[in-house]
This record gives sequence, C-alpha cells and structure tokens, in this order.
Amino acid sequence: MLTKLKKFMKVRHSANDASVYFSGGNSGKIARAHQEGISLDAGKPKGKAAQNKEGPATRNLARALIAEGYKIPRRKGKGSKRPSIKWITENLSINQAGFLLRDLKGSSSKSTWQIDLPARSFLGQTQGEEKQQMNFILNQAMHVA
Repeated sequence: MLTKLKKFMKVRHSANDASVYFSGGNSGKIARAHQEGISLDAGKPKGKAAQNKEGPATRNLARALIAEGYKIPRRKGKGSKRPSIKWITENLSINQAGFLLRDLKGSSSKSTWQIDLPARSFLGQTQGEEKQQMNFILNQAMHVA
C-alpha cells in the first residue's frame, strides 16, 4: 500500500520551506490515515449485503439451535419435541435459523463498533520519535563532556 502511494507524492518547495502533498483521488486521505492513524466506525452490513444469505440452514446452525433448546410442536398438537438436524436443515433457511438463534440466546448483537488503526508513519518522523532522538543526543553529549 505505502509503496503505491509514492507514485502520487509531490513536493512543493520555496526558498524557506518545503511541503509534501498527494495528487489524485483518495491518495491523500489514505496517506494521512497511515501517517497519523485513524479510528473507523464499522457496523453490520445493511440492505442487500445483509440479505445475501439464502439457502437452507447449515448443520452448525442446526446444532446451535438444538443446544439452545429450540423445540417444534408435535404433530397432533400435544406438547413439543426437539427437532433433528435434518429437519432444521430441510425446513429453515439461514436467515430464519439465525433469527431464531439470536432470539433464543436473548442477546442482541452489536450494531456498531470502532476499529482503531495505529499510525504507520512513512514521511519523516513523528513528534514522539523526535523527542526520543533529542533525548538520545542530549544524553550522549552529557556523557562525552
């Protein structure tokens, strides 16, 4: 990622100073995110991305439903019974099984969360690195004298 950013890196300079900038699209945003670190808000997929799970329930979902105590009514309406894995995979879709599992567990899953990406400085040094270098130079100068 960082090696591809160098194609877009440009330098502006004058008699007293110089600055680096990035040309083209999102390259400046990407470079800043890498240089300084960034905090992203993530969440569950919405719309079609959330509904793309079609087909029968998986065996693992069936096992989880049974472990949580999922029951189905008996044929003649007297009580309920534990369904087999085969019955669940043949009669429930992935979405239905997932909904039932969340309902049985009684917990709602997180709808949003935060991802903190650390800084990966590639342009010069950070302020912390600058302080470390200054302390090192001062310590070396004190030991020599």
